[in-house]
Amino acid sequence: MGSKVREQVSGEEAWRLFLRQPVPTYIVNLKPVLMGLRALEFASLIGLDEHLIKYPELARNFLRKMKVLAANPAALALAEVSDEQEFIDHFPDFFSDESIRALRSSLLQIADGSDELEENVPIITRSGRKLVVQFYMRPVYDGDLSQVICNFIEISHWKRAEEALSREKQTLNGSPVFSFRWRNAEGWPVESVSPNIVQLGYTPDDLLSGRVPFAGLVHEDDLPRVGEEVMQYSATGQTGFEQDYRIYTASGEVRWIYDYTSIVRDANGEITHYDGFLLDITARKQAEQALRASEQRYQEMFESNPVSIWLEDLSEVVPVYDALRKQGVNDFYEYFKQYPELILKLAGLTRVLDINAATLEMFEADSKSQLLGSLDKVFCAESLEGSIALHAAMAEGRSVVEVETVNQTLTGRQLNILIKISVPADADYSNLLVTLVDITARKQAEERLSTSEQELEGIYNQLLDTYYRTDTEGYLVRLSPSVYELLGYTANETLGTKVTDYYADEKARNVLLKRLQD
Repeated sequence: MGSKVREQVSGEEAWRLFLRQPVPTYIVNLKPVLMGLRALEFASLIGLDEHLIKYPELARNFLRKMKVLAANPAALALAEVSDEQEFIDHFPDFFSDESIRALRSSLLQIADGSDELEENVPIITRSGRKLVVQFYMRPVYDGDLSQVICNFIEISHWKRAEEALSREKQTLNGSPVFSFRWRNAEGWPVESVSPNIVQLGYTPDDLLSGRVPFAGLVHEDDLPRVGEEVMQYSATGQTGFEQDYRIYTASGEVRWIYDYTSIVRDANGEITHYDGFLLDITARKQAEQALRASEQRYQEMFESNPVSIWLEDLSEVVPVYDALRKQGVNDFYEYFKQYPELILKLAGLTRVLDINAATLEMFEADSKSQLLGSLDKVFCAESLEGSIALHAAMAEGRSVVEVETVNQTLTGRQLNILIKISVPADADYSNLLVTLVDITARKQAEERLSTSEQELEGIYNQLLDTYYRTDTEGYLVRLSPSVYELLGYTANETLGTKVTDYYADEKARNVLLKRLQD
């Protein structure tokens, strides 16, 4: 086949050039294709383009009509075939379904009389490798489609580079980071800006032309500070600096910006430009403001709470519990009673982070610093028992701990305290809330009641007359010891029996029962 073409190609020198050419090239006869297109165009009731779209298999049929006359070694290598005949035999197979759209465009151009074509076409090599090639087709002789030279150059790497560049542009356009270059001049004239500035409602030309000066974007309350900081950083010889400030979008919305600026100097050390990378941190700022508001509300609730609240860090205490547990300690209360010096060590490992106003009042302190600096004065000898019970409960892993103990104020007045600790399931013990309730008055009332009861018991036991108390059913619930002298029974023997059992007169017994029931 090659020899026949060689005879028609002008001269041996041209043929040798065809073979040695590094560009993949083949020669094809497109005359049958043109004739088929003319016939289809004549017979079709619809346009050729529409016909090819409606019947896509026609494009592949025209592909089979293309008669390959010769292919140079570069073409064979690109197609990954061993010889020219294999190239000719499998030529239609090099074009995938993806190629049909480009092929349809070429067929329409041929039908319109074009004899020079250029298309980007995806192909499949003999081994199945997918490539993108750029086709250049032109006839050896003008107007003669019986010998058309086809060059095809692989542009897969170009296409990949274009796709990568396109992805980078899309990423940049969607990025929250804006890049700027400002000239070191009044108002910071913009010399370059990233295209994603459209996110703020501005076009790059708005800023490059000076129609919208950058200084005009900066919030008026922040502009003096920003300008002063730029001057200070520039004067101190720094290479870069960071700033947070607000800017306006084109619609007037306020956005927070984090700006990292690199200072550009010439050979003489003079500042020529500022290169800035601006990140939209509005969401972060809003979250910070919400957090500060939440912390303020918490602090207000903490300080105004009438109950004494201590914020404590026990994170260094818990490892001591764990170590004792690994040593086989099960009864922490007895262990701490046996080694009370360990309680003092645990107290030293406990950090008080904060206390509220009610705590100062309870312990008669003038300030937080005074109380936190005098915690050793809060504890007294009577505090040890409560501390042992508290640490034993914590070491046992209880979720709710309640312990009564004794503390003293900074003036030396003793307080009876109820300590309550609620331990969350996921607590790291670095931020525990401990509440203290002053139960001194209650304890004093209990002591007075106990004293009164003891005094009453003494009087009761000394009564010469027999005194008794029953419930509503007439059962004895209390008797004075003198009942022994009257009945010969001890008080314990008669408790729980009916008082009427001791009435000999049945009438009197019934009268008593009636009174009890009424």
